[in-house]
Amino acid sequence: MKSLRTKRLMGVLFVTGWSLTLGCQGSAPTTPTTPATVGLHVNANLAGTAITAVVVQVTAADINDTLTFNLTVANSQASGTIQIPAGSARVVTMHAYDLHGIETHRGSATTDVRSGSDPTLIVTLAPLIGNLPILVTVGTVVVQVLPSTGSVNVGNTMQLRAVVTDSLGDTLRVAISWASTNPSIASVDTTGLVTARQAGSVSIVAVFGASAGFAAITVPVPPAVVSGTWGFQATGTFPGINGGTATCQWPGTLTISQANATINLS
Repeated sequence: MKSLRTKRLMGVLFVTGWSLTLGCQGSAPTTPTTPATVGLHVNANLAGTAITAVVVQVTAADINDTLTFNLTVANSQASGTIQIPAGSARVVTMHAYDLHGIETHRGSATTDVRSGSDPTLIVTLAPLIGNLPILVTVGTVVVQVLPSTGSVNVGNTMQLRAVVTDSLGDTLRVAISWASTNPSIASVDTTGLVTARQAGSVSIVAVFGASAGFAAITVPVPPAVVSGTWGFQATGTFPGINGGTATCQWPGTLTISQANATINLS
């Protein structure tokens, strides 16, 4: 019987006198897919309350850390846009506070958030102080660029504007970021003014939060410009009137200072 001789070196087993084949089987690691982020607009009517701050928190089983957003409060309205990863069972909780930091209202609702258009979510904030509840709407933000198409000659400009609406169709007064998919064809400044640079097609993009709108812009090929000097000889007869003149301007314009004249061009 052949003996098996072994020795150990730093925890690794070496076998001499034998042939040993080791193999392993497994699958390559996969990269987790990041869900799309959806921009939702939140709006609350605070009339009749002493609320000065509204905080929105979003939790879910697949959201590791609580998402927290502070709404803007002005003119008895609280509004703002929150960015939520698309997915199911998103728990939206809202807290309202007065000037002294005392929580006056609280409410929550659970909803599924999808990329694209989401139905409007109504959250009721129950009063912790007093008896006046607050209704809050949460819905998808839509960005529209007007005009949506256009043609601009090289060197000329076109003014675009972006309209942002919430799920109820109300227009939002928000700051827009502008961009061009190919600035060498047409560029756009921070106000939506497009400048045509060279012939081609390009999309101008207006972005607010995770929502965007587009305008398709075409820059046509400029017409060929021909330059040069053309000579004309004009002879004329002006019956009964001395000193009549005839002038010719290229292209195609002939001006005669007297009527009943006979002009020959060559």
